[in-house]
Amino acid sequence: MEFLTTLPLPTYLSALALLATLYVTTTILYNLFLHPLSSPSSFPGPLLNRATRLPYAYALATGTAASYTHYLHEKYNSPIIRLSPNHLSFTDPSAWRDIYGHVASSSHSSGKEEHAKSRTFYRALIPGAAPNILDADRDTHSRLRKALSHGFSERALRSQESRISDFINLLVSKLSAKAAKGEKVDMVDWYTWTTFDLTADLVFALSFGCLEKEEDHLFVKLNNEGLAASGVLGALYYLGIVDKLVDVVMAQLMKLATDFSEEMRRLLRHRLEEEGEKEDLFEGLVMRRDEWNLGIPELESNATVLVIAGADTTATQLSGVTYLLLTNPVCLAKVQKEVREAYSSPEEITLSTIDRLPYLVACMSEALRRYPPVTSNLVREVPGSGSTIAGKFIPPGTMVECQHWSMNHSRTNWVDPWAFRPERFLREKETDGGGDKGNNMESYNPFSTGPRNCIGRNLANAEMRLIFARLIYEFDMSLADEDEDDWIKKQKSFLFWEKRPLKVRLIPVMNR
Repeated sequence: MEFLTTLPLPTYLSALALLATLYVTTTILYNLFLHPLSSPSSFPGPLLNRATRLPYAYALATGTAASYTHYLHEKYNSPIIRLSPNHLSFTDPSAWRDIYGHVASSSHSSGKEEHAKSRTFYRALIPGAAPNILDADRDTHSRLRKALSHGFSERALRSQESRISDFINLLVSKLSAKAAKGEKVDMVDWYTWTTFDLTADLVFALSFGCLEKEEDHLFVKLNNEGLAASGVLGALYYLGIVDKLVDVVMAQLMKLATDFSEEMRRLLRHRLEEEGEKEDLFEGLVMRRDEWNLGIPELESNATVLVIAGADTTATQLSGVTYLLLTNPVCLAKVQKEVREAYSSPEEITLSTIDRLPYLVACMSEALRRYPPVTSNLVREVPGSGSTIAGKFIPPGTMVECQHWSMNHSRTNWVDPWAFRPERFLREKETDGGGDKGNNMESYNPFSTGPRNCIGRNLANAEMRLIFARLIYEFDMSLADEDEDDWIKKQKSFLFWEKRPLKVRLIPVMNR
């Protein structure tokens, strides 16, 4: 190999360029013609997507992955799309069970393998973090989930209700003051402050104080400012770009991340100093920190997931149902009538009475379908034995997923999928096209499914219903900008939505 050192530099560089070109060309030809997924009839997708990861990486970086995936499903009229050479998206409802469901013995599985979460995607969510319930391996996840389930039980939820009510009362008080002055309010901000304050209180036994101060806490700032960066990080990981370039992307967040880490340690110290058993979301890990040798990094990582995943998604859902109802006045009038006839005082709006509001619950469900807080990137990898998904055998190592946005807007799964129609989720067959006729309810899994479904779904539903029922009871709401008819369309999604302001006018309901 000594002759290489004697080559002129131009010759050496030309040889490297030739080798690189040969490698890229060979890879593209393999992906198009020899790859196990190369059949366009079985796994359709654009030529460039079938050849390279570049198109989908661009969609990830620009926050358009969800809409782009849906576009491809519609263009090819197919329940399976090849997003990139080794990445498939499914809108067949049976894929939920096949990808995310509990593992069972079959001809393609020993009963011990699952579709593990794809490190390509999940390491971009909280770069460098210790293992947490979101990205842990199967055994660690099972252990963490069992511990955390203590704080998400029905008993815990009942004990947390008074704390939830305290934050709702503060929200109503603040909004009433704004309404009295005739001020327009950004409901995205108010919902975000409420849910982050509440979730922080249930994790750290200490509110962030967003509602009281009417400003973002560091947690909220990191969440908002980190969304676009997480999209770029996801794209770089997707392309297999070296960590040096990842460091460049992270540099813009380093100061904020340092401040955040210091604040996190302060919050954790406060929580760990609390005496006695707590019926909160973090007690299960606190009780076992010595037994499991959980250090600050592990506690910090799991606390971060609990707060951001719990608070941001709930704020998104509340913002979404507000917008969708304010742009559908017939539905708004129905839910106002239902809530205001069901209660004679705000104190009556509780977890035990919220079942009086089937139409409000249906509105929440339909909003989750139309504007899912998590749009995509629930990516898994097919195990070494391969897997059958939606009736097709998928080879080992393939990245597979069901994206909420595509699944929820598929014309195959839903009648008039872009319409806001809460009656879909009412059992009674309404005269205006209600009921679930023609809608494939198996496609609807807003909290995912299987052993890794959302552990906080009951708490999230409770928060959303109690908060929104109270606001409907207290205020008449209308969009401050009456021409705001595309609030959802204008948003980007980097797993979570980059929410735009939602300006609303509030008028207190004075006469009952």
